[in-house]
Amino acid sequence: MIDRFHARNGALAAKHMKAAAIATAWDDNDTVMKAFAVHMEAVFEYLQFENCGMLLARGAGTVEMTPQRYRQEAYDMGRRL
Repeated sequence: MIDRFHARNGALAAKHMKAAAIATAWDDNDTVMKAFAVHMEAVFEYLQFENCGMLLARGAGTVEMTPQRYRQEAYDMGRRL
């Protein structure tokens, strides 16, 4: 959704929509998701979206290696939306 929204900033912001982000990364270090989280927070704020949460799954390069806690968090996030 983020790719082509620039021509519609005003219309999107006026709707006061909700947004959530889910991202995965192969690496499992503390810095791997920092830039993504900051960027998404800026996008949410810029478009006046209500931030309904971010799931930043580190050490999740494949489905098989994704820790179960992230799978459960994704499920729970979806139920809350």
